[in-house]
Amino acid sequence: MNGSSHELDAERSRSHPRDQASWFSKITFFYTLKSFIKIYKKPLEEDDLYQVPSDLQSQNLVDELEKHIKNDIISNENLCLYRVLWKWYGVQYFCIGIMQLIARTISIITIPMYIGKLVSFFDPIQHHITKNEAYTYVFIIVGLNILNCLYLHNYLLLVYGLSIKIRAAFCSLIYRKLLKLKPDSLMKVTSGKITTLIQKDVGILQEVVHLFNDFWIGIAQAFIVGYCVYE
Repeated sequence: MNGSSHELDAERSRSHPRDQASWFSKITFFYTLKSFIKIYKKPLEEDDLYQVPSDLQSQNLVDELEKHIKNDIISNENLCLYRVLWKWYGVQYFCIGIMQLIARTISIITIPMYIGKLVSFFDPIQHHITKNEAYTYVFIIVGLNILNCLYLHNYLLLVYGLSIKIRAAFCSLIYRKLLKLKPDSLMKVTSGKITTLIQKDVGILQEVVHLFNDFWIGIAQAFIVGYCVYE
């Protein structure tokens, strides 16, 4: 009984700190402080490594992917992985993109605006901006940059986490399908083809997840900034 209790405690101690962290700790990344303190005191060892976060467990991800693939085959004549991905993570992905569009648009408009007002304060001819207003602009600029920094890192964590989920699910699916192949069929599959699937094809899919939002956001921002300049 004591042995199983110790194993359970060890399992919990190795669980990823993000799983138990509060929303504030997740946003500010305070849950990582314990790891930095450990590294400062001594080099990391194998026992110090955490488990994979619960939302990145490959078994759960590949089970979910297989379920979506089966549903797509039932609903449509031909399997389309892009359609599967859209039904699986499409709405979440584009919600993240819309959030990024709003945040970046606010950032590229407000920060230069307040910097311009602060620079105008040092013009010897002007008299309409007081010293207190200039201090206010400084605090606003610093605050906006801090918020922008926090937001950017959380956004990147969301996007890269989503791409890792997709990569882990597809790589696990390939591995699972290989285990189900008969020896005769397995002999026909070369190791080079498997490597290409995992490294190149799945890797390209991961890069698309990284960059596609930035592609359409950049176009939208060009129109928004152009409209603001025109007005």
